[in-house]
Amino acid sequence: MNLLRLLLIAIVIWFAMRVVKRVISAKTARRGDPGYRGNMVTCEICGVYLPENDAVSTQDGKFQCDLH
Repeated sequence: MNLLRLLLIAIVIWFAMRVVKRVISAKTARRGDPGYRGNMVTCEICGVYLPENDAVSTQDGKFQCDLH
């Protein structure tokens, strides 16, 4: 009877450790790089989307990538 109780406790501890490990890995995955969160604009010549900070503004308020 003691062996069965010990085996049951070991299984419960193993299962609890797996659950905790999954929760921790899920939290660290959500904390990853959020990516770019600024305004995206379109190059009026080639149509490529790029961050507004990287775009060149024209006199009429439109944007172009630095290749044009």
